[in-house]
Amino acid sequence: MKTLNSKTLEVLDMCLAGESPEVKAKVYQIIQVSELDPSDPMFLVLALTGQMRVLLETAPSELAELMNEYKSQTESSIESIQQAISELSSTQERQARVIRGNLESVSSGFAEGIKEVGMATVSAISEANKETLSQATAAAREAAQLREEIALLRQGVRQERETWTNQIPDFSRDVEKEKWFAENLRELTFMVGDI
Repeated sequence: MKTLNSKTLEVLDMCLAGESPEVKAKVYQIIQVSELDPSDPMFLVLALTGQMRVLLETAPSELAELMNEYKSQTESSIESIQQAISELSSTQERQARVIRGNLESVSSGFAEGIKEVGMATVSAISEANKETLSQATAAAREAAQLREEIALLRQGVRQERETWTNQIPDFSRDVEKEKWFAENLRELTFMVGDI
């Protein structure tokens, strides 16, 4: 017999108080066979209203069959639900694998694209650096040539200056001589003209 707690047993006894001991025994037997919950309000209402007697008189053996059929259908439904859950889980796993594969493929594609862009950028920077270095080297060579030319020009200017500096006193003397000669020539011309 199914073990009933004292409160459930007390309520059930109160509901079955007007019934004979045979009816009470059948009710307890039904509880044991069918595994009904004696604390279920519907079961207690049936027991209280005397409707339990109708149930007991019509087909106590059929009740066990009905309960077995109900259990069988319930188990079948539970198995169907579990199978559907399993199929759903399997489908979700397949979808997750497909999504993961797609993400990996897309990520790999993006990574390749980023890698190519990075390599192209590095190559462009390298080329720009080579060009800059080439231009800087050419500019340095031109600057060195200009420095050499400037040094030569300075040396030439110094030499010219020295030459002119050395010649200026002689030139000054020559200018003085020419002035004296010009003055004397004028005087001579006047003198000759007077004669």
